[in-house]
Amino acid sequence: MIEIYDRRGFILLLSYAGTSLHGADLSGVEFLDANLVELDLSGVNLSGANLRDADARLANLQGANLERADLNAANFSGADLSGARLRGAKWLGAKLAGANLTGAHIDEAGIKMADLREVDLSGVIFGGG
Repeated sequence: MIEIYDRRGFILLLSYAGTSLHGADLSGVEFLDANLVELDLSGVNLSGANLRDADARLANLQGANLERADLNAANFSGADLSGARLRGAKWLGAKLAGANLTGAHIDEAGIKMADLREVDLSGVIFGGG
C-alpha cells in the first residue's frame, strides 16, 4: 500500500493498493502541495496532473509523462527527470537545482523564473523532436 499525503502530513491525496507506482496511470491527479520526496515515480503517467507546490526533492521521475502538468512552484531539487516528457508543462518558479534532465523533452514547457542551478541539461530536446 502506497499513501501520498500533503507536505504537512494531514491530508491523504492518494492511496494506491500496489507496492510500486512504476508505470501507473495517474493522469490528471491532484497532487497540490504533495509530499513526493524520494518517491519512485519512474515511468508514471502524470500528464495533466496538478503538482503545484509539490515537494519532489530527490524523486525518481525517469521516463515519466508530465506533459501539460502544472509544476508551478514545485521543488524538484536533486530529482531524476531523465527521459521525462514535459511538453507543455508549466514550471513558473519551480526549483530544479541539481536535477537531472538528461534526454528530457521540454519543448513548449513554460520554464520561467525556474531555479536551474547545477541542472544536467545534456541531451535535452528543446524543439519539436
